[in-house]
Amino acid sequence: MKILKKKFVLHGIIALVGIALFIVNIIKLGNNKNIKWLTLSFTAISIRKLIQFIKISKNPQMLKEFEIQQKEERFNWIYEKSGNFTCLVTILAEVIAMFILALLNQEIMVNIVGVIVVIQGLIYILTYYYLCKKY
Repeated sequence: MKILKKKFVLHGIIALVGIALFIVNIIKLGNNKNIKWLTLSFTAISIRKLIQFIKISKNPQMLKEFEIQQKEERFNWIYEKSGNFTCLVTILAEVIAMFILALLNQEIMVNIVGVIVVIQGLIYILTYYYLCKKY
């Protein structure tokens, strides 16, 4: 039940952030279509997960299966591998974007994407060393 509560809170926060960004987009950014669809997607996915978690919490059999799945090594391994792969693909895509932007003489955008790549890399390295010391 503890894992379910953590996931419920996390998806609740994501839904609230999505709603807040949607409102800011309408009020301050002139209703940018890309941001609107991004925030609606985040919010819809989070609300769907919240509904799923509510259903699981009300059904003892589903709750038991959920808790077993969360502790299963295979599930954790797949989750960790997919997160690692996503991080590496994202960084590679950003580096390719920097290359294309540099060819288009978009120096400011190259710098912005470069800073994002560096921050992602630092977070990845710091998380790696933290987890190495913890486990």
